[in-house]
Amino acid sequence: MCGRQALAASEDAIAASAGVRPEQWTGLAVCGSSTGRGATGSKYRKSYNNGPMRSMPCLVSSKSNPGHHESRSLTPMRWGISTYPSNAARPTLTINARSDTLAANQFALWNSLKQTQRCLVPVQGWFEWFDKDQTPHFIAQPQFHPTTAPDTGIMWLAAIYQTPEQVADEHPGALPRFVIVTVPSEGSCVAWLHDRMPVILDSEKDQDTWLDPTVPFGRVLKLLKPYSGKLQCYPVDPAVNKIKNDDIGLVTRKEERKGTLLQFFGKKEAFSTDQVSPSPEITSSSSSGTAEKM
Repeated sequence: MCGRQALAASEDAIAASAGVRPEQWTGLAVCGSSTGRGATGSKYRKSYNNGPMRSMPCLVSSKSNPGHHESRSLTPMRWGISTYPSNAARPTLTINARSDTLAANQFALWNSLKQTQRCLVPVQGWFEWFDKDQTPHFIAQPQFHPTTAPDTGIMWLAAIYQTPEQVADEHPGALPRFVIVTVPSEGSCVAWLHDRMPVILDSEKDQDTWLDPTVPFGRVLKLLKPYSGKLQCYPVDPAVNKIKNDDIGLVTRKEERKGTLLQFFGKKEAFSTDQVSPSPEITSSSSSGTAEKM
């Protein structure tokens, strides 16, 4: 999975899919501002082109949040954790964690998070680029359609997270950070497009097992496998290549977008293109155990 995803469903749809009430959705997500605050009255930043360091609502177990009496809650977190590869002078912004690295205890930071700090990240799809011609494709649930079914197809991706208190140089009021867990895509319907994919957990039982911090990591390993269900995958506009672009046309099939009113709707449904960039010292890498590429 490349570092782009989409989530533009209504807050009610996300809460219903998460199995939580609106009051179990804590805090305001970043809406592209450097202040870490969302738009007035909003709980998260809708986006058709989410990238690293953006804030997203994440589902956690109440057992991870003392004082919460419900079984689950939604809380904003940023996508990406700063890691320190061996012999590196600067930290690397890591957005994914490979399942084999987690299973083999190969990365100390992941070892400290995977036991009790597991969460689920909602998306309506993610983007991949076909190797042969670099055409971007959008991968989503079969029922999702950006205009006729905009609140459908919410998927929950397995992730691990880090609290602000675990980062020495985080500023006061900083949000937790998460990375998405990926597995080999072999055997899935998207294996032809990319060799890795995120872990999708669609049953309530599997979600509860993953979220429960009292369940040892060894018992959740069986959940880290490629998705066996159906997914739709179609080419989209190359405009998604630029993170500043953020409109409904980015998740619309190219053949539907041409010669229709979708271009008009795209303008109407465009969201703020502001973004929070990582600190200048943070770079990207694809080395194993650091910025692991999906």
